[in-house]
Amino acid sequence: MSYLYFMERRIILVFLGYFTFLTSLSEASIYLTVSPSGPVEVNQNVTIQCNFDNNPLEAAFYSTASNNTFCNLTSNSSGSNCKASFCSLNYYTTCPNDTTYRVVYPVPRRWNGEGVYCKRLFSDERSNQVNFNVTVSVTSVTLTPTNITVDAGKQINLICQTDYCNPAASITWYKASYSVATPTTVTTDTNSNGLYRTTSVLQYTGVPEDNGRQVYCNASNRPSWQNVGSNKYTLDIRYPPSSDPVFTASPPGLQYNTGTTVNLTCQLPGGNPLATLSWRCKNTAMTGTNQSTFTTAVSVLPLVMDSSYNNQQCTCTANHRLLTSPKSTSVSLTVFYPPSTEPVITASPPGLQYNTGTAVNLTCQLSGGNPVATLSWRCKNTIMTGTNQSTSTTAVSLLSLVMDSSYNNQQCTCTANHRLLNSPNSRSVPLTVFYPPSTDPVIKASPPGLQYNTGTAVNLTCQILGGNPVATLSWRCKNTVMTGTNQSNSTTAVSVLSLVMNKSYNNQQCTCIASHSFLTSPKSRSVPLTVFYPPSTDPVITASPPGLQYNTGARVTLTCQLPGGNPPATLSWRCKNLVLMGTNHSTSTTAVSVLSLVMDRSYNNQPCSCTVNHSLFTNPKSTNLLLTVFYPPSTSPVITASPQGLQYVTSTRVTLICQLPGGNPVATLSWRCKITGMIGTNQSTPTTAVSVLSLLMDSSYNNQQCTCTANHGLLTIPKSTTVSLTVFYNNVIISNWNQTYSVKEHESFQLVFEVDGNPSSNITWVFVRNNSVIEKDYYVKKSSLEISSVNCLDYGTYRILADNGKGPIANKTANLLVNCKPRLFSTDSLTPAKIGIGKNESLQIFVRILLFPPAIQTTWYFSRKANDEKVITDSKDGYRIFHMNGDVEQNITLYKESVTTEDFGNYTLRVENEIGAFSRIYNVNSTRPPLLPTNFTVLCENSLSIKISWISNFNGGDEQSFQISYSTDEFLTKPFKVLKPGIGDKGYNKTHSYIPIVELQGPLWFAITASNKFGNVTSDVMYCTAVKSQVPDSNIPVGGIIGGTMGGVISVVLVVCVIFFNRKYQIKCVVEEKRLNQKMSQKA
Repeated sequence: MSYLYFMERRIILVFLGYFTFLTSLSEASIYLTVSPSGPVEVNQNVTIQCNFDNNPLEAAFYSTASNNTFCNLTSNSSGSNCKASFCSLNYYTTCPNDTTYRVVYPVPRRWNGEGVYCKRLFSDERSNQVNFNVTVSVTSVTLTPTNITVDAGKQINLICQTDYCNPAASITWYKASYSVATPTTVTTDTNSNGLYRTTSVLQYTGVPEDNGRQVYCNASNRPSWQNVGSNKYTLDIRYPPSSDPVFTASPPGLQYNTGTTVNLTCQLPGGNPLATLSWRCKNTAMTGTNQSTFTTAVSVLPLVMDSSYNNQQCTCTANHRLLTSPKSTSVSLTVFYPPSTEPVITASPPGLQYNTGTAVNLTCQLSGGNPVATLSWRCKNTIMTGTNQSTSTTAVSLLSLVMDSSYNNQQCTCTANHRLLNSPNSRSVPLTVFYPPSTDPVIKASPPGLQYNTGTAVNLTCQILGGNPVATLSWRCKNTVMTGTNQSNSTTAVSVLSLVMNKSYNNQQCTCIASHSFLTSPKSRSVPLTVFYPPSTDPVITASPPGLQYNTGARVTLTCQLPGGNPPATLSWRCKNLVLMGTNHSTSTTAVSVLSLVMDRSYNNQPCSCTVNHSLFTNPKSTNLLLTVFYPPSTSPVITASPQGLQYVTSTRVTLICQLPGGNPVATLSWRCKITGMIGTNQSTPTTAVSVLSLLMDSSYNNQQCTCTANHGLLTIPKSTTVSLTVFYNNVIISNWNQTYSVKEHESFQLVFEVDGNPSSNITWVFVRNNSVIEKDYYVKKSSLEISSVNCLDYGTYRILADNGKGPIANKTANLLVNCKPRLFSTDSLTPAKIGIGKNESLQIFVRILLFPPAIQTTWYFSRKANDEKVITDSKDGYRIFHMNGDVEQNITLYKESVTTEDFGNYTLRVENEIGAFSRIYNVNSTRPPLLPTNFTVLCENSLSIKISWISNFNGGDEQSFQISYSTDEFLTKPFKVLKPGIGDKGYNKTHSYIPIVELQGPLWFAITASNKFGNVTSDVMYCTAVKSQVPDSNIPVGGIIGGTMGGVISVVLVVCVIFFNRKYQIKCVVEEKRLNQKMSQKA
């Protein structure tokens, strides 16, 4: 069975096939038939029979799908069976006779539209051809687009497309389970297998009724098979609402009292999407609450009725993107509300003040309210009837009166009533009728008697009854106009004059004068006053000697005088809060008292007072003077510091306070810090001299003194106090360096770094290029870097860091330029001097040069033999030369992508700068096995300590590794055992070593092998014998075995060492010399 058959078996779809004869027999001698003759499914077995007129010996069956035979049959001698070749395992073959050959074959899908025929092998004669037409059922139909959104009246193309099948499928459209009769456009296309794909386009026009309905399609290409359906998608038809918005109001009626909460609801069913509703009331946009459902746009506008809504409209407007113009509905509101103001009364004539007999019209008006208010009148507490003159917006009532005395000081009130007012509103106006008083004024005094001590408060009250308006009262005392307090009422004019008695009122009169517009001359009344008074001034104290400032022991006379007063005043003295007796020197008009004192320090800043007593004084009067006594302080000043301690970090603000109590005046304080005068802030009190000196600590204050000195006029020598300051401050670099130093290689170099700081610093020297610490000194102020012999690698930047923990780390850098001639920077990771490469491989030589200043010339030379040297030029003959320069290094690469045998030879690099020149030769040859390692050595101390070492040689142009082997066979007839494989190469001419980790005893022969991908080389053997022993006697040395290889002859030296131990074990070391051409050992 063929692989193709197995693949066809995996087809999921069910295929039906049928075949037809396309041609008749081409030759009567060969005839092909296929059974069954009706349609078959994919992979259904059909019998393909080929009949020959005679035995063809071997029949070949062909398919036009591959243009090759798919089965060969050879009949056997019996003729009942045949042998099949090139046939799939799924084929069944039989040969009923020697002229009939049958193949039972499952029809594959690829035979659709293809044919089969048979022929004799190695003959052009062929049978008729039978073509197959394989029917493939439709399995899927796809509807696009998946999101079907269309405006009503607009068109959209809906597309259903089947997969490839045979015959072509038919497509039926459905909308909400009903088939769609709308004409569609149907097209088909075919693929390479002859299968058909049907595409149906439905041009759909959106109608609102279809919104939300589902649309889908079914496909079928065989009546007896179940239809294949597409996915169902919902139609989204966009259409506007068809009606206008509808209003409802809650409460209904659209007529409301003010304060009523009304919900206006606007509804508009239909439309996709729903319409957007907006509100406008009183010609102002308002925001409603969206309460829309899936089918109806709903907006509710809550309103609280007030007068502003009366006779106003509220409009609901519906907007929709498919409406050419918005739809709207309006309602009119009626609001019942009371007037918001009080009534207003106007009088004609105006003024509300009239003479008796005057005709007066009072008009009451009240605007606003729906309906307008009802107005009523009440005058002199009597109901009166006015004339109604109201309009639709204003209530108006007119009341006509004739004035007489009964209206004087009476009110007329207009009251407004409205059904929505909780209580009536009213407005009143007072009426005044004018007439003069008929009596004279009367004066009353309080206290009575009209005789008073000075300071007495006296109220004179003047009254006159009658008159409207009442009379106007005025005062005149001491022939001076004075103003009283008007306390008149509606029937009596009253004026109260308040006076405080003093000696100016003594024997003076006060007169009250009554004036009225209807009096031809004023009326008046007068009273006389008598006043008693004490002295009016304070006592005056004079001193002799004058000045009130005295030294201790001075005699002072104080005189107190007070003129005036009846009776005269009595004087008394008090000093230092003690009563003292003065000498009375009073006269008839002036009280005088003299006090004599001897000054001492107890009088300093103490008052002396002279007190006056008088019968009319509620409290005595006194005069004070303050005595000043000068004396020096008796102690030395004291200094305090804030913060305390007198030890500070730089930038600390320190306040030094110097205090010295005592002395009058207090002492004068001055400051001196760092031997420099400084000015403090004077904060002295009367008893203590205080000076505050504010300092900002810096390094200049460290170990310095601040002295406070007190001076006083009575001191013969100033007094002083001193404090010492300690300041911790960050480093300040005081070294003066050059930015750059240039030296020659091997010269000495010294750099001194000095800082000022407190405390001392930890100084670190850092080589910036590799960030390494090269020197560190602790707790110093000075450090130096000394290089006795400068080399090229000392080139670079040196950073010096000083840290004393009191601030940022101080640092300074210096650049050291070392003039040195070129040389190899390092042999590590460089290209070896001997290079082995294969033909057509790339050549790369990398050289790292150490030098300064930079090279002035870099040249590569190539020579195949002596005296045949040429200069290599970049980008010529396939060579590329690359340079990468650093501060003190130059990386040079010579590269050639592909080398030939002509490129093998010596490559010489020459680098030259201002100091000197350098050259290096690289031998480039074809790749080969490694060269034999040199200096192969074995060192034996005991059975547990064997060291093997060697020096690597040229690696043959490829990475090499080493392997150590050993043997215990004296005659070396057995294969060596591998002791250590895969030892890595450290590089050309490098020493390698290995110490076995296993214990080896007895005679041992060692060899080393160097290998690369081109081959390997093995050294001559080295011999060693070790005998196991334990702790050796300390008096006997241990022997070693050293073997050396020279040329092709191996010399093995066996050293015989007998080591005695405290125990019974011994170690014997035997040294032998063995040559390769000798089979026996010679004992040394």
